[in-house]
Amino acid sequence: MADQPNSSARPSLHQLPDCPEIATVVAGTFHQLGGLLSIDSRGRRGSGRPEYPSMDEGGIPQLDGANAYEQFHNDDEWLGAMKLLQYWLKRLSPADRDFVYGMFAATYIDPDATFKLGREG
Repeated sequence: MADQPNSSARPSLHQLPDCPEIATVVAGTFHQLGGLLSIDSRGRRGSGRPEYPSMDEGGIPQLDGANAYEQFHNDDEWLGAMKLLQYWLKRLSPADRDFVYGMFAATYIDPDATFKLGREG
C-alpha cells in the first residue's frame, strides 16, 4: 500500500492559508466598504455591515481608485462584494483572524461593569 499524505496537515479547501497579507487585504477592504469588525466586552468577535448603504449620507462606499465601470452602482452589487468578503473573513486561519481583529476591530467596554481598585473587604 502506497504512503498517503497526511490529510490533517493540509488546510481545508474552505479555509484560507496562513498569510497576514491576504488577511489584511480582506479585512481592510471589508472596513473600507463600510464593514465593522468588533470585539465586545466579553471578548466575542463579530462583523457587521449597513443594510442599505445608498441611504447613508455618503452613498455606497467605493474602492479607492475604482474607475466608473468598477464602482458599485447599487446596493445589490455592493452587498455581493460584502458577502464575499465576509465569507473570506470567516475562513481566515486562527492566527490571521487574531491579527485582523486586533488591527481593525472596535472594542466595546461594558458600561455597567464596575471596577474595584485596591483591596476588597
